Amino acid sequence: MESDSLYEAYNRYFKVIRADTPELQDEVHRLRYQVYCVEHHFENADDFPDGMERDKYDEHSVHSLLIHKPSGAIAGSVRLVLPLTNRSDAGLPIGEVCRETALYDDSLFRREYAAEVSRFAIARTFRRRIGEQGSPCGVTEESLRAIDVAAELNNDRRVAHHLTLGLISSLVEMSVEHGISVWCSVMERALLRLLTRVGIHFTNLGPLIEYHGKRQPCYSDLHELLERVKQERPDVWEILTERGTVWPVRDAIKNTSNQSDMITRKSL
Repeated sequence: MESDSLYEAYNRYFKVIRADTPELQDEVHRLRYQVYCVEHHFENADDFPDGMERDKYDEHSVHSLLIHKPSGAIAGSVRLVLPLTNRSDAGLPIGEVCRETALYDDSLFRREYAAEVSRFAIARTFRRRIGEQGSPCGVTEESLRAIDVAAELNNDRRVAHHLTLGLISSLVEMSVEHGISVWCSVMERALLRLLTRVGIHFTNLGPLIEYHGKRQPCYSDLHELLERVKQERPDVWEILTERGTVWPVRDAIKNTSNQSDMITRKSL
């Protein structure tokens, strides 16, 4: 309904669930295989004869699935790669493609609290809008232009927003659960621009790099990110924090599961 708030419209159609069982994790890997191997050839499909894309980082990652409520279909998935405290590079994928010294600057953020946003994937069925087929995350330069046109027609309730915000809300939840307060990532420029439009800001970690096309290494302090979202787009903040019930104060994160979780990750 047009009178729905963004929060109500999102929750009418989508929900996120944790992929914390072998069966749900298989769904994650199947979707990633379809998006990253079959459709976009970022990875070699021949390396995954079982039709499930995996890598070494999955061993210290947590995963979520975005579910389309009316159909029960899987709309997307994302993972949060957790840091390994027994490695100087924290064992994050960004360390393999980004050589900027800023990545290891403790004055920017402490690596033991930094995780990587990774394998952001939208199912093909939900990328069937103009311009959204050209990217695993469902955001391209063409789709951004289409969003501009929709805004001029007073119709900004595009599925791309719901999909993106739903997956990011799951990242917020997983971060709270695992004592994470900083996100790192290597993102497509179009996705970063879409996030900026809805009040979600990242800071560049050096220049663009070549990694399946031009990508931007970046990071964001999660507390500052959400505070800024609340100021710029309170409607988006409602989705990301479940109307303020998910995100605690900064110090509370470090006292949740962080100590026991760090011990677990050291043994990986």
